[in-house]
Amino acid sequence: MMEEDTFDAVSEFLVKEDVRIEPDFVYRWQLASHKREEREYEDFVTFSDPRLSYIPEVTRWRNMRSWQVYRRLNAQQLQELREGYEKFQKFLHCFVRAGGRIDIGTDTSEGRMAGKGVHRELEFLVDAGFSPSDVLAWVTKGNAEFIGKGDDLGTVEAGKIADIIVVNGDPLKDITALRKVETVIKNGEIMDIGYHPDYNNPLPKPFEGVIHAYPQPKIGGISPVITVEESGPVTLTIEGQGFVTGSVVEVGGVRVSTEFVSGNELKATLPADLVKRVGTYMVLVINPTPVTIRDPLHEDERSNPKYFMVKFK
Repeated sequence: MMEEDTFDAVSEFLVKEDVRIEPDFVYRWQLASHKREEREYEDFVTFSDPRLSYIPEVTRWRNMRSWQVYRRLNAQQLQELREGYEKFQKFLHCFVRAGGRIDIGTDTSEGRMAGKGVHRELEFLVDAGFSPSDVLAWVTKGNAEFIGKGDDLGTVEAGKIADIIVVNGDPLKDITALRKVETVIKNGEIMDIGYHPDYNNPLPKPFEGVIHAYPQPKIGGISPVITVEESGPVTLTIEGQGFVTGSVVEVGGVRVSTEFVSGNELKATLPADLVKRVGTYMVLVINPTPVTIRDPLHEDERSNPKYFMVKFK
């Protein structure tokens, strides 16, 4: 798609096959926008609102981490990002000129700010050079037609569903006016559009699962399992599963130097001070957060415990 001399042919083929495009700027190109810093700060401010305290910590973490990727890109990667963004914008114009239809969506996952995604997607399209009137038609009439509901909603007509959003401004002149929502009317009722810190998910969920995250570590065994007091330092081999490069071994509540060998093996160095006292020490593997929780009885980033013993001389 990034070869500009193919844009016309590809566009004509897609239109002929009745293919629609959902650009997904928010998910794929948020780091390329000139509004990147502004939106990152907006997310930070939003998450700082005490009325949104019910948002899970892992969701906040993943969202803010997604912005940090930009700061790890080198000069060549930044250049490729900018060029790819510009070419994608050009391709969309070529596609629309050929008669192609655009649908609006965001693929909002944990790494993107829910609730603001559609607003940003529309702003991306206007930034790409499309008119606010076209963009508004795509997100209303066009989307309704795409899901087979064009006869029921998408335009203001007698006999159609008349849910209404009242905004303070003219989005035909400034697409960001859509963010200034004053009133929402649904099924003839004015809806509460405020934030509530006591909000609870109405769908029952026995535990907080996470997708696109680190695995939950599990220890199968450790070696050695015993040493003599004042014999340190000791190298401990931990075997199991779900280990990653950021895994850390904790012994007796103390995090120790950890070497990643593989997803099934870690090496941990127990300093002399740690093994100079007789006792039994709990051994855990701790993965970076967030982790994918699969065991409802074990809902954090720690593994199951094993035990290491220091005996008398």
